[in-house]
Amino acid sequence: MTSFKSRVSLWLNQAWYNKNRVLYLLCPFSLLYALVTGLRYVFYRHKLKPSLQKIPIIVVGNLTVGGNGKTPCVIALTRLLQEQGFRPGIVSRGYQARAPHYPFLVNEHSNIRESGDEPAMLRAELNCPVVLDPQRKNAVDLLKHCPEVNVIIADDGLQHFQLRRDFEIVVIDANRQFGNGLCLPAGPLREPISRLKTVDLVITQGQSVAFPYSFQLKPQVFIQVAESKKMSDISSWKGKKVHAVAAIGNPERFFETLRALGLEVIPHVFADHTWFKSQDFEYNDEYPIIMTAKDAIKCKDFAKTDWWYLQVAPEFNTLTKAELMKFIKNINSHDGKEL
Repeated sequence: MTSFKSRVSLWLNQAWYNKNRVLYLLCPFSLLYALVTGLRYVFYRHKLKPSLQKIPIIVVGNLTVGGNGKTPCVIALTRLLQEQGFRPGIVSRGYQARAPHYPFLVNEHSNIRESGDEPAMLRAELNCPVVLDPQRKNAVDLLKHCPEVNVIIADDGLQHFQLRRDFEIVVIDANRQFGNGLCLPAGPLREPISRLKTVDLVITQGQSVAFPYSFQLKPQVFIQVAESKKMSDISSWKGKKVHAVAAIGNPERFFETLRALGLEVIPHVFADHTWFKSQDFEYNDEYPIIMTAKDAIKCKDFAKTDWWYLQVAPEFNTLTKAELMKFIKNINSHDGKEL
């Protein structure tokens, strides 16, 4: 059964992106939110001096709430840096993490409840240091003294204005983009659209006529949640009826990916970052369960043999990769810059 929180989250997302007129009643609050956010940005831009740190920081964030593809973009960017011989580390707020202390260095032995789902997934997939702290600066300070790190990626730090940065990337969902174009709470925007003029690169998940830089999620393989057994022949699933589980910002994108692979999907939407219990999957039939990698990492301890997750590989288009390489090639000559 879908939880009340999931239903509210789903309704809000549908209202924001379907431009429900009821939300226009909240416009005064949105104007206030935009004003406060703008003032914070201006304050920190003029308060902070140019960065003198010896390690560059790349911020990957978004303007809208959830489901834009930020985490896959972080994965693709990290792998690109690793391919070029760099040693990246990642800092994150660690949403819903219950770390025993901060800053908290995630490792292969970290409890999933301590690290949170996305940081645990990043650490497992990328094998690079991941540090959590609600105050990103503290996480950066820890990584700056880590000899195995020579470039830092801030996961979702765009609005964390206290954090110095040398390159800003905004990730946009190509299909949903900015919804009704309003700031919270009447719309999905964390900052006004005009903020795009100040960032270094705007990348869409999926192709968009308005934005030339993009990346795609390429389905790779189905992996058994409990035992990590791989079923590489994705085509063998074509025509199968499955329960599709998603506790992510934009669950419909995941469902559409499965449908594009030829699966008959029974969708189950949960609030983003939901901590699952085995009872959440009592569907009383014989259909297998398919979920995302982020959700699977929370289910490993109680997963059954017919529970699988779809592993995807984020891939930048040629233009995006070339633009990122321009910055990467100049990393060693880094001299810092203001917001």
